[in-house]
Amino acid sequence: MHAKDDRYANFFLFTEQEVEILCEAKGHIDIATLEPRYNGYTARYSDGPVKLYNPLSVIRALTQNYVSNFWVETGRYAPLSQKN
Repeated sequence: MHAKDDRYANFFLFTEQEVEILCEAKGHIDIATLEPRYNGYTARYSDGPVKLYNPLSVIRALTQNYVSNFWVETGRYAPLSQKN
């Protein structure tokens, strides 16, 4: 999404810097614990690549104080579960 136009990079997902700030504020889980599970995206920004994190998963992990597959627990995607 950001490869050709980085003007929206600040509006979707959390940057690594934002996740570090949230981890410091919450104090229970550090970014090293979150990174292997939730660091699934990279965007090109004018200053270079930016690591991006899923905001739903980060917030739920910090709020509930454990790491899990929160994104898949939000619901089913019907086309993936239909048999042809």
